[in-house]
Amino acid sequence: MVETTGERQVEPAHISARSVSFEYERRSASTGLAALYANALRRILVHQCKPGMIVGQDIYNDQANLLLSKGSRLSERRIKSLAGMGYFTVIIDDPEAQGVHLPEVVSLAVKAQAARKLRQTFDTFTDISADFADRDMDAIEEALQSDAFRKQAAEIDPFAGLMMEVHGLVEDIVNAETLDGMSSLMVHDDYTFQHSVDVAIISAMIGKRLELEEERLRQLVLGAMLHDVGKVFVSLDILCKPGRLTHAEFEQIKVHPVLGWRMLRVSAEATENLIAHHVCYQHHERQDGSGYPRGLRGSNRIAPPNAAQHDPHQMHIVGEIGAVADVYEALIADRPFRRAHPPESVRSILNERSGSHFNSEILAKALEIIPTFPTGAEIEVVTGPFRSRAGIVVHVDMEHLQRPIIRLLRDENGKRIDPVEVDLLETDYEIRSVGAGREMEVTAT
Repeated sequence: MVETTGERQVEPAHISARSVSFEYERRSASTGLAALYANALRRILVHQCKPGMIVGQDIYNDQANLLLSKGSRLSERRIKSLAGMGYFTVIIDDPEAQGVHLPEVVSLAVKAQAARKLRQTFDTFTDISADFADRDMDAIEEALQSDAFRKQAAEIDPFAGLMMEVHGLVEDIVNAETLDGMSSLMVHDDYTFQHSVDVAIISAMIGKRLELEEERLRQLVLGAMLHDVGKVFVSLDILCKPGRLTHAEFEQIKVHPVLGWRMLRVSAEATENLIAHHVCYQHHERQDGSGYPRGLRGSNRIAPPNAAQHDPHQMHIVGEIGAVADVYEALIADRPFRRAHPPESVRSILNERSGSHFNSEILAKALEIIPTFPTGAEIEVVTGPFRSRAGIVVHVDMEHLQRPIIRLLRDENGKRIDPVEVDLLETDYEIRSVGAGREMEVTAT
């Protein structure tokens, strides 16, 4: 249970901090801990989970089946099972996060269903290309143009098959204002499906910020979901390699936009889907012409998405959006072989590539909806009187994405303190993610 004392604690005279005291109550499972700690959600690493913790959000597997419902109590067996299935983080009910609402850009159920349907589409493409997938590039391209493949691909029609999922994603993002809450829970050796759905969501949010009309937005989302379909021709050993790729391996990776584009062209040749094709074909192109597969250039301006009048030597706006979304998702997401980048470094990495890799005007619009530290992020204060104290982000303001409200929970030795909330907008304190320094201990309730 949470009680707000109403006190205002002043640290130096010009800095205000809200002091909040917590009353910790232990109740049996029959009293309903999930109800007791409603809106007390926190994302933690699976290896930090302890028996007795309460699941704060429904957990789905990659087939969109519900594994654990909100309010379930974790046991040692369940924790080991989640880790074994590839879950990297879990959202729990935590009294120290009382009042913290973790936003969802898109509901987990909608995301899980989209990933399941996308997996089915990829699996079907894998099946019909199995006879020639291991051939050289010329042989694969010839096979993709064959009548036999065209007939099979036309029956798949991924555009029609995924349209229901596209509508679901677009409907969910209508009320979302920022990309706060984009971190995914699950990590697989074949993470392409989750990645593709997240890239579609990010692309939709950027497209919404650019005020793309609804039909263009749907085509953008559709293309983003299918942007990596050409990876059915790339081995998982290469896709999930933890170390640096060899030149030969990178050359194999570089063919996926071309092969994906060719598959999409023959599977649904209707002209209204040409916009979606561009996302697949161009998401690795760069503004300065140093990208692949065609070395296209960009104008670093927001151009109207009119394919009929488009210069074939320049990137299309949907490809430019896809390029930003693809890299942003890769930076914020955990992978089987590495942790996500610290959130405070993501914006700087993107900005360093503005104008050379990314369309500078589109990136500027994207950064308007990207918080430096997402809600629920574990942070540590690095300057000021609260230096070395750790806590969590409890609120991100749309108008001040880089200065959230934080709640401090641990002292410099990791011991629990009376929680103190600090509005960074009113201070000059600097913070960093706990992952960039030390992990904050999580106490079971």
